[in-house]
Amino acid sequence: MAGLTAGQAVAVATGNAADLLKLKDRGRIQPGLRADFFLVEGDLSRSITAVKRVTGVWRQGRKVAGKLMDAPAP
Repeated sequence: MAGLTAGQAVAVATGNAADLLKLKDRGRIQPGLRADFFLVEGDLSRSITAVKRVTGVWRQGRKVAGKLMDAPAP
């Protein structure tokens, strides 16, 4: 509805958001960066509705149960 493709929406919510907030250690998956991410069933670059089908969540490189915000701090 905002005029973005699904891939653009994912980029805005991840890497672009981290850049805007000057968080250089997150927003992308690459060696040396903070490993907070979630996996979905489907392809987010094709359909943003795949975000409703989360299959796994990782916080600081460790798999956690439940939502990212529910994970205990290390």
